[in-house]
Amino acid sequence: SERMPFSGVEYVDFFPSGTSTGFIDPSHEGVDYTAMAIGAMNFDRFIVAGFAWPKAWDDCLEDILSVIKAYRVACFAFETNGLGKHPVILLRRMGARVDEWKSTENKHGRILNAATGKQFIKLAQYLPPELQTPAFRQAQQTFNNMVLDYEYKAEHDDAPDALANLMKYVGLVK
Repeated sequence: SERMPFSGVEYVDFFPSGTSTGFIDPSHEGVDYTAMAIGAMNFDRFIVAGFAWPKAWDDCLEDILSVIKAYRVACFAFETNGLGKHPVILLRRMGARVDEWKSTENKHGRILNAATGKQFIKLAQYLPPELQTPAFRQAQQTFNNMVLDYEYKAEHDDAPDALANLMKYVGLVK
């Protein structure tokens, strides 16, 4: 539907070479999705590869580290609302360059703000060779569907929230 905030966002079948930046919106106890958005600029387009796993953040650590390596994530932010600094400390011990992030504004407003730049956003349907498994394909498809199908009071808003926070983290939106 064209009324959806991210309607018209197109897919691309590549991800830019070089380094990228990421954002993780964690599931606290696996009651929703842990979503990871990775982005990199390609000329005037923001290419986003994302994954949404239906499990708690600490059950996704191997997946997260695989994505960081495969997409050459130079740094990323981890939303710590309700979790404290433990996830950030743990990920740093595992070698990740991660920042703590606290979201304080209205989630729907943040997502709508990010959607104002939808003409520059492209969702990657590309998986590096080391991630070409059914589990990663499903996590990527779940992320993309969650973004494109987002509407106010959606049952699952983890992927568009990760995308919105990523865009804020890298300075594409305020």
